[in-house]
Amino acid sequence: MYYFNGIKSALAWLNTSSNFSEIFNQFIIHICESLVDLGFLDKDIYLLNLKIPNLNYDSHLQPIIIILIGYSLYFLCRRTPIKVWLFVLILIIVTPLLLALRDIIANSQSLGHARYIVPCYLGIQLSLAYLFATQISQISIRAWSKKFWQLATVLLISGGILSCAISSQALTWSNKYNSNQYQAARVINQCDRPLLISDVKFTKVLSLSHLLKPKAQFQLIKNSNFF
Repeated sequence: MYYFNGIKSALAWLNTSSNFSEIFNQFIIHICESLVDLGFLDKDIYLLNLKIPNLNYDSHLQPIIIILIGYSLYFLCRRTPIKVWLFVLILIIVTPLLLALRDIIANSQSLGHARYIVPCYLGIQLSLAYLFATQISQISIRAWSKKFWQLATVLLISGGILSCAISSQALTWSNKYNSNQYQAARVINQCDRPLLISDVKFTKVLSLSHLLKPKAQFQLIKNSNFF
């Protein structure tokens, strides 16, 4: 019973009420970010001593990615046997559809979390891979068209590599939660004899403790919702 209550408590956030339009928008964002995530350019940062202004790059890039995914699915359905494109469509559609039905019925937000739509990512990548490979390898295609698809392939792959390289080294990112802990840790570490008193869940305090100096002490207050 203890372990069952622990699992139920850990998954309680799934049943948090949310607007379905916001959840669906988050789902679209996850789809786009699975290919290229330029979220770091949406903040004022310095790169090679040049200040890159906030031009909302993701908002301009996402419609292009959605159109590219749509065209790749159209191309796949027109060029391959039904058992091939149906397999890919099942990967892409079934899981998000079931999650969306659950969110609508139970007023939850499971569709808005990337970890639950991995089969969808796989199907999209298969569709895009077929599109690029076919267009690049065709002999009958015009030279300018082949150059276009070669360039698109290089840009997409380069964007994905760049996104992974930067996000892996970043302290905060769209898929890294509790980003405010780094700001809190910097303030706490500046104190001579810090004492942290908290009544939040132990897991959050444990993750924060890895960012604090050994001199930091903790006092945990137990309440009815602690476990």
